Amino acid sequence: MKSAFVSVLFAAGLFCIASCARTPENMSRSQSQPNDVYKIMTLAQWETAMRTGSLLTQLDRDDGFVHLSASRQLAGTLARFFAEEDHLILIQVDESQLGSKLVWEAPYPNDGRGGIFPHYYGDLKMSQSVEYWEIERGAFDLPLSVINQSEY
Repeated sequence: MKSAFVSVLFAAGLFCIASCARTPENMSRSQSQPNDVYKIMTLAQWETAMRTGSLLTQLDRDDGFVHLSASRQLAGTLARFFAEEDHLILIQVDESQLGSKLVWEAPYPNDGRGGIFPHYYGDLKMSQSVEYWEIERGAFDLPLSVINQSEY
């Protein structure tokens, strides 16, 4: 099912989302908003995931956990780590299937970002995703349902 799309502004190499609501440090996003965990992949990574059924990238393997973002963190993740990409896949993960292997902790590498980030210490499978969207530069259109989650 495709959701309504809202354009995310792309200016001076940065992706912006209007709301940057913060979650208190002692409260995970899963306590305040269900399924607010996302994986971003390049098209090549997505093709590999489709063949293998695993959403792990080489970076995830190297770091020992799956890098994820909450909706409020997507703009920063896109700007920092995907600035050279024109097309990406945004995958919404089903938190109810992650259990205690989902840990909210300081960003790694710590490049000045604040807050806590979702890290999954396991092999994240395609079957643990809820929905996915292809997003592209010029808008990196995010689904309205994703943007709405950042407003909590």
